[in-house]
Amino acid sequence: MRDSLAVSGVIDRVMFNAQIDSGFITVTGEDRLDFVHGLVSADVRGLAEGSGTGALLLNHRGHALAQLTVVRLPGLLLLAVEDAMTDFVFSELDRHIIFDQVTLERPQAEWTQLTVQGPAQDIAADLDRLRAADSFAAAVVARRSLSGGHDLFFRAPYASLAPLIGELLSETADRQQLEQARVEAGVAAAALDAGEGVLPQEAGLEHLVSYRKGCYLGQEIMARIEARGNLRRGLRRIRLEGDAGTERDVLLDGRRVGRLGTVTAAAEGNAPRAGLAVLRLDLPVDAELTVGEAKVTVTG
Repeated sequence: MRDSLAVSGVIDRVMFNAQIDSGFITVTGEDRLDFVHGLVSADVRGLAEGSGTGALLLNHRGHALAQLTVVRLPGLLLLAVEDAMTDFVFSELDRHIIFDQVTLERPQAEWTQLTVQGPAQDIAADLDRLRAADSFAAAVVARRSLSGGHDLFFRAPYASLAPLIGELLSETADRQQLEQARVEAGVAAAALDAGEGVLPQEAGLEHLVSYRKGCYLGQEIMARIEARGNLRRGLRRIRLEGDAGTERDVLLDGRRVGRLGTVTAAAEGNAPRAGLAVLRLDLPVDAELTVGEAKVTVTG
């Protein structure tokens, strides 16, 4: 029996599954491990076959530009790139190929990324069912809700998995509900809540950064932050009332004090919306913040 609880647009705070709208890149060739290891923030060389890790693509200033999952499979690395950043990541990887023996490809509709979120004991049966599928490739720990869970990768289109997904105990969430769960949990998405000008540590993405893997793009800045600390901004949950338009600068008395990230859809009409923002850590608790014509209230 399914145990669902509809709160704030989330289909099930305890247990749900959803397709992750990632774009896929495959990396083959004898240098694939060293090549990707030297460009992303996570330890790729240390991955066992059939395992994976979340990672970031940083720029030379250490800003978190894109988020992806790297999965090591026999003969290839599968990169699942989130939030419509696949073209950007592909071009960045491609321009760094010099004498590396690697080949980049964009498989079409060949791979599916599915997340199952919920307490370990509650989602165990779903994970067992999914791992038993002929097309199953790998499972990676991924927190996309208050409970956390796993992302699973299949070498098959999503439509072919429909019968299996229909047998799961968890409810299926759509993209809007998945975003609501992520925001309620205070989990950032690099392309939406970080990007140019924002460090991983400021956006709560430090868990995707390795400080021990050696040289990679942005590593010098990461080492400096580890040694000195002293962050002035952090990720906060917020409530947005009114229309921000296309503005992203969070203001206090006309002074920029942060940047607005993800904002979820309103439950109805002009109701307040939940969101995430990177804000100065020294703001007073009663600060009257605005973005465009909208009022911003820090909620967590």
